[in-house]
Amino acid sequence: MPRTIQITMENLVISPAEASAKIGDTIEWINKDVFAHPATARNGDWDVTLPLEKTGCHCRKLNQASK
Repeated sequence: MPRTIQITMENLVISPAEASAKIGDTIEWINKDVFAHPATARNGDWDVTLPLEKTGCHCRKLNQASK
């Protein structure tokens, strides 16, 4: 069953520090810092920029295996 995994950036801390996701899961990044952050797959398959959004988030549904 697909799930949503939340990763939060706040006070320069990423929580949780590591997360695992499967195909079909959605990763939801929440940036509570005062500047943008990048988020990149270990193998480089995807890369997103997380703008400053006090109440917003950036979501990505995994359609293929990445590391």
